[in-house]
Amino acid sequence: MCGAILGVERLDTALSRLVRGINWVAEKLAALPATTTTRIVNLSLGIREDWLDTPSKRDRFAAVAGGLGYLMSGYGALIVAAVGNEGPNAGPCAPAYFPGVLAVGAVDFDRDIARFSSAGRGPSPFDYVETPHVVGFGVEVPSAMERDISGESYYCLSNGTSMASPYVSGLAALAGIETGYYGADLKKWLINQALPLQHSADRVGAGLARMVGES
Repeated sequence: MCGAILGVERLDTALSRLVRGINWVAEKLAALPATTTTRIVNLSLGIREDWLDTPSKRDRFAAVAGGLGYLMSGYGALIVAAVGNEGPNAGPCAPAYFPGVLAVGAVDFDRDIARFSSAGRGPSPFDYVETPHVVGFGVEVPSAMERDISGESYYCLSNGTSMASPYVSGLAALAGIETGYYGADLKKWLINQALPLQHSADRVGAGLARMVGES
């Protein structure tokens, strides 16, 4: 959903679409039975603070933060977000550094950290949030492309924390079904269950997201 929302040129428009998308998710979650526990929202996108150079962009950005907070607090949703692709020195993108969000970095299939995978703390007032929390596979991942002019569909190998984030979201959905956890409890479970890697925690967090018993 959200990859399509940000497929526009103007950030103002993209943020407005993102707010509408969050509201749409809230409507869908409100209609679910109370016993439904697996509520995962993947956000393969990133917004840098220095892009918010007008009051209207900052207002829409605040609406995004408030809307995601409501999905978490009001509906027990787990928000899984890509941490960004500008390397560790650039710091993470939003919404990965929002409180309660599960921030995801990227490794390759040899479990080596991707050079592009961002890390660190968000800007004030989010500078107490360390990212990433876990990593997923995000290097040379098969990904669908847009249809060509003849309507044919193709796949390509793509790189990015936007590839790693849906990988972790899928694991989160399976884990939620298996454990009955959701929201903050599911986030904690995924972090505790992560496979430790031979990289510093400031780059990979707790390690590679996984299910019980995987190695």
